[in-house]
Amino acid sequence: MIYWKDTAQMIQGCNLPFALAVGAETTEEVFGLETVHPPGWIVTEEVDPIDEKRILDGEINTFSKEVVIRHESGDERTIVIRNMCMKGPEDEIIGILGICDDVTDARRAVDVALQQQKMEALG
Repeated sequence: MIYWKDTAQMIQGCNLPFALAVGAETTEEVFGLETVHPPGWIVTEEVDPIDEKRILDGEINTFSKEVVIRHESGDERTIVIRNMCMKGPEDEIIGILGICDDVTDARRAVDVALQQQKMEALG
């Protein structure tokens, strides 16, 4: 899932998987929003906006953070967000590119494999 923001931190575009994940039917519906969350989900750990500000100020080029979201049904997902500085033709900062990966299933698979290894070692 990919999105990009301008220097005012407003979403200027995204790919369709990002739009669908946040409850939009088209990428155009996400344009101009500052933050978006999937419908029925709440963020239990919010990305610290100071990190985006530091990118826009030129202090850092990238940062990565995990965000845990919880659905009203109780299901939790872990999303890794990587934000990078976008620069224009004259090396000026023009915004932020964000890449989001849902790592929940991969982490659960690793946990299951580790548990199986422990059981085999005990057996």
